[in-house]
Amino acid sequence: MARSSSSAWVDYDNDGWLDLFVANAVVEDNDLYHNNGDGTFTAITSGAVVSDGGHSVGVAFADYNNDGYMDLAISNDFASANFLYLNNGGSNNWVQFSLGGVVSNYAALGAKLRLYAGGIAQLREITGQTGHGAQNELRAHFGIGSATSIDSLVIEWPSCLKMYLSDVAINQVHEIKEALIASDPEDTTVCPTQDFSLSVETYDTGYNYQWKKDGVNLVNGGNISGANSATLTVTNVQPSDAGDYTCLITGSCAGLTEESDTAFVSVESCLGRLHIGNRKCS
Repeated sequence: MARSSSSAWVDYDNDGWLDLFVANAVVEDNDLYHNNGDGTFTAITSGAVVSDGGHSVGVAFADYNNDGYMDLAISNDFASANFLYLNNGGSNNWVQFSLGGVVSNYAALGAKLRLYAGGIAQLREITGQTGHGAQNELRAHFGIGSATSIDSLVIEWPSCLKMYLSDVAINQVHEIKEALIASDPEDTTVCPTQDFSLSVETYDTGYNYQWKKDGVNLVNGGNISGANSATLTVTNVQPSDAGDYTCLITGSCAGLTEESDTAFVSVESCLGRLHIGNRKCS
């Protein structure tokens, strides 16, 4: 009977299902169980990982060579040499996420990631310990098998902020900062008496918006509308409407606020011109 001392879950073959590694003590071989995807597991009985013996007390997984396949480190007791195994990889696809907290703790401990790809829903949680005396790397790793795209990703931060992402590229590591803003307003050039709009896109809904011009809060009225929404519209533009525009966004979680990058609005005469920037003038 094995005397198990530590364990860790990992999708070592990137098929979308978490496999189980168990470290055993008292000079016994360690155990690896492959997830069959149907609620059952198959014990792996050949290979160095399950036949090297050792007095193993800790196990951790990390992709130390950044090839998308998780590698294995095992600590052994009683002055025994530790083990490091390089995963030889395969053809399945994968994606990894390195999170950085802003209002939440910097390491994003407690964050949950829910990924949907290839008809499989997966969950990872960033934790401070993954087994006895061991810690997997803090990057969240997902195998997605033969899927060639990710349907969606939801990140739930400890602050209670949620980020909804789509069009996430596969087979790479994504660094994601806790944020409200997904895309910033863009610079624009407009002719007098014309209209312009500036928009900011957020990762979620239900936020409060405050547009500013040259650092001063805008209010609805006159030729301004949407001063407290995701899209600001200015009609019948005059030279005095030129300037630096930003949007301050406030979330409902832990007082998180974020201000957009500055969008510069230039008001230029259209006389004698066919185009100014990308705008057609008449």
